[in-house]
Amino acid sequence: MGDAVHRHPPTNGLGLNMSIADADNLAWKLALALDGRAGPGLLESYTAERQPVGAAGVRRAITSLQEGAAIDQALGYQPGQAEQDGWKALRVLFEPGRRRRPSGAGALRAAIELSHYQFNAHGVELGTATAARYSSTRRRIPQADDPELHLPAHDKAGRRVPHARLERDGQAISSLDLAGGMRLPC
Repeated sequence: MGDAVHRHPPTNGLGLNMSIADADNLAWKLALALDGRAGPGLLESYTAERQPVGAAGVRRAITSLQEGAAIDQALGYQPGQAEQDGWKALRVLFEPGRRRRPSGAGALRAAIELSHYQFNAHGVELGTATAARYSSTRRRIPQADDPELHLPAHDKAGRRVPHARLERDGQAISSLDLAGGMRLPC
């Protein structure tokens, strides 16, 4: 379970989610192994499956931390700046007829676009599969245009079911509610 400790900055909030997924991955494998229904190969698959997920999460968290400085720069904030100078730089945005363009046109808009990777990186957060749990012969679906930001479409067992708002008997439900707590044996 030592692999569940992914040391990285808290940007993206991926650490707890990765640790829970690591624990889940190891728990079901241990349960099958201790019950005599799985050989040592299943336990050995833990590192191969989870280490790339941890590495991707750590890379995304570090990158998001570095990208976070873009908003400060676009707003005119400086390291070590006095509080009153920070407020002064921010008030410039609201002055009539003035536009702040300290680092080129659209700097703030570009910085906000970068923040999508910190707050909406569904590909990193949800785009992993547990290959050892299931096998599949289904067709390959094209990858998303940005696999870190967008959750790729899939129809392969072992992948998370994406949320979609649905309706059943006139009631709004999530596609996740339809999956229930299903676990298929290996």
